[in-house]
Amino acid sequence: PGFTLGERAETIEKQEDGSFIVTTNKGTQHQAPVVAIAGGLGSFEPRKPVIPNIHEFEDKGVAYMIKDPEVYRDKKVVIAGGGETGLHLAMSLERDRFDVFLLEESEERCNYLARMLDSVTVIHADATRRAVLEEERVGSADVFVACTGDDENNIMAGVEAREIGAKKILALVGRPDYATIVGKLGIDHAVSQRDVMARQVMGFLNMGCVISRSSLPGGRIAVLEIEVDEHVDATEHVLANLPLPEKCLIATVIRDGFSKVPGADDRLQAGDTVIALVEDSESDALLRLFSPN
Repeated sequence: PGFTLGERAETIEKQEDGSFIVTTNKGTQHQAPVVAIAGGLGSFEPRKPVIPNIHEFEDKGVAYMIKDPEVYRDKKVVIAGGGETGLHLAMSLERDRFDVFLLEESEERCNYLARMLDSVTVIHADATRRAVLEEERVGSADVFVACTGDDENNIMAGVEAREIGAKKILALVGRPDYATIVGKLGIDHAVSQRDVMARQVMGFLNMGCVISRSSLPGGRIAVLEIEVDEHVDATEHVLANLPLPEKCLIATVIRDGFSKVPGADDRLQAGDTVIALVEDSESDALLRLFSPN
């Protein structure tokens, strides 16, 4: 297999022979008979913070993805916590010209992080202590991210970083009730995975079989996350015999917690979750297959 790192898929185009060409933000093109999209909650629509009137600030200082890394050149980002979340965040940021500092309390983990990260400054320090944050000049950070794995430590570190001058504070919290109060403590954004899931469930209630919907760059291709119900036409035949729209791809089927790229002889079952790519003009025809008879 081949790997392309440091690039973002921008467009997917179906060819006359049934294959697909994926073009990245750097112009690299990959041609393949099947495109699999591996992701969890939030992969196809932004995970918006629970802030009143957030839509009023979108594209006016609030963004959900980095389209132009040059805008952020030399911005200082401090990450508190070197667990898997902190590591992957640092790996993604170091490729995009950020000046990244990672604070981790475990010396053994620091040694591992230093081997994994080429351009990130790894510091052996307790990010919940104000004296440490002051010593490491966290007050000069453009963004401070607390993701230590402990809600209380994340909140404490975020409050301390705010008080000493960090411009933007983000905290990862597991309890949704914490996410509703941390704004009062000076933390700009609190992300709760369970809160994200709750919003997805509400989206399902509002949109029938569609859990989430977004568009690929260019606007012509919709990405639909669909829950398969009982007694729908989509479960009546194997995929090869379903009257799918011509410009449609069933990219992934998730069943019993496991995802797979389906083949022509696979048959959908009630309870499955389907990730489908379809041209906007044909999305209604696709959704009719998933509507109760």
